[in-house]
Amino acid sequence: MNPISYMNMDEFGMSKFSKKEVLSDGTQKEERRYQLLRAVLLHFVEHQTVKVRILKENDETFQIECAVICVTDEHLMLKSGLVVPIAAILSIELL
Repeated sequence: MNPISYMNMDEFGMSKFSKKEVLSDGTQKEERRYQLLRAVLLHFVEHQTVKVRILKENDETFQIECAVICVTDEHLMLKSGLVVPIAAILSIELL
């Protein structure tokens, strides 16, 4: 497994994300979707942030702490206005 690097929002905006689906198991994909929707709800109710692990285009894994404001079928929008493809998200950790 690749080491995880941590990014701030300035670096994050310049990132290119993996275009392939990073999770192969359907159960993992359902859990990821559930955690993303929960992150949106917790942000609006309790202003809670989450840690999101994402795979970059060059197969480097990085983590960012952020607030999730919207989830669509294919993308995740962060409070800063940045958009991430859901297929590139490895995991979500609620804080």
